[in-house]
Parts: sequence; structure tokens; C-alpha cells
Amino acid sequence: MVKSMYIKEPGKNIEVLGTYDVAVCGAGPAGCAAAIAAARMGAKTILLEKDGFCGGALVSQLVCVILSTNTVDFQGIWHEFAAWMKEHDGAYLRKPANLSTGHYNGSFSPELAKHAWDYLLAEAGVEVLFHVHTSTAIVDNGVASGIIAEMKSGRKAILAKRVIDCTGDGIVAAQAGVGFEQGDGINPYAMALTKVFRMAGVSSEPLDFCSDETMNCLRGRLEAAVKAGKYTQPVITEMNRLLG
Repeated sequence: MVKSMYIKEPGKNIEVLGTYDVAVCGAGPAGCAAAIAAARMGAKTILLEKDGFCGGALVSQLVCVILSTNTVDFQGIWHEFAAWMKEHDGAYLRKPANLSTGHYNGSFSPELAKHAWDYLLAEAGVEVLFHVHTSTAIVDNGVASGIIAEMKSGRKAILAKRVIDCTGDGIVAAQAGVGFEQGDGINPYAMALTKVFRMAGVSSEPLDFCSDETMNCLRGRLEAAVKAGKYTQPVITEMNRLLG
């Protein structure tokens, strides 16, 4: 058995980087929208992001698919983001795929998505800090009053009347002591891994990845793999819901 080792960190004063009305952690679509909405309501707002850009999984993981039945059915700031992307040729759209969901067969440009969020955030007057990792939440009498952040200049404190967790994994809320559950209500697993890649110089016009024939083939193969026991954990994916 390996014995745990510890290093005692000496106590020190942590510099307060600033005081805000709202501090939003995570600059994916949810975090950007929350920060923009708060700033437009007159709140002094700061947005903190671990990467060097905004956009979240769309940019960092190339999850560029447009999950929409008409590209405008998500309300609020989504309209402005989608409109900016369309105006700057950053949204590739085709007719709805032949799926029960009716989702559009389309995608966003990850590079243009960075510019879209930068434009909307700057227009709203949101202060943005990149390369910031949340170390812990500051909690006073059961209420989050700020965060401790690790950044290039060292550990800093950011105080705020409201702290919004849009990190995706809920790390800030967990550090603040907020309860949480993991799984889909039946299986205690996180969301299944998605493999995404991009190809350049290939025309997509002759291809129909979402035809009924293709989907039936994929359903059959997945169903056979599940029955054959090739998965040691439940398959929790859109395809599994389609198999329903």
C-alpha cells in the first residue's frame, strides 16, 4: 500500500483581482450567453475561461453540428449568434436530415464562432479573462461570493455578488458544496465519448450520411454489437435513443 505524502503550503494573502456583480465561469455558449445577458442588464460582469478563446466544445472539441429543427428555434442570444454566423458564412446548412428528430444537417465554423462570441461579448461590455483555471469557490455563510483562480500571474481572488457555473462539468458548484447526481437516472455514467474529426477539400454534395438506408444500417450494427456484449458500459448516445 502506497503511503500518501503531503506538502504543507504556507498561508499567504491572496490578491483580489477585482469585484464584480456577476462572475461567469466557462466561456462556452451557455457562459457567453449568461455573461452577455448580465452585462446588458447593467451588471459589471467578468467571464473566465480556461482556454485562450470562447466557444466551448464547438471550438475546442469540434462539436460543430447544428442541433436545430430550423436553426432559430433556440431563443434569446442564440438568435444573435446564429445570425452573425450566417452573415459571415460561418454556418453550413442543408435540409432537415431524415431523422425522427428533424435536425438540420449542418455545422458551424469553429474559427468563426470565436469571432462571433468575441464580437457579442465586446459589444455588451463583458470583461473576459483567458487561461484562467478555477481553484476553489469562496463561500460565505453558504453563499458563493467569488472564486479563487489560478492564472499566469499566480493565484488571485475574484469577488462577485453572483457566481454562475457554466464550466460544463460543474466544478465551481461542486467546490461550493452544491449537491449533484451523476448519470441518466438509471446508470451512474457520464455522457458517452463522441469522436469528431474534420476533412478539407471533400465535396459533401454526393454524400448523404443521414439517409434512411444509412441510419437503418447503423441501427442494425449498433444493436448487434450491444447484444453481442461488446460494450462493458451502457451506450448512452443519440443513436441509442433512436433505437428506442
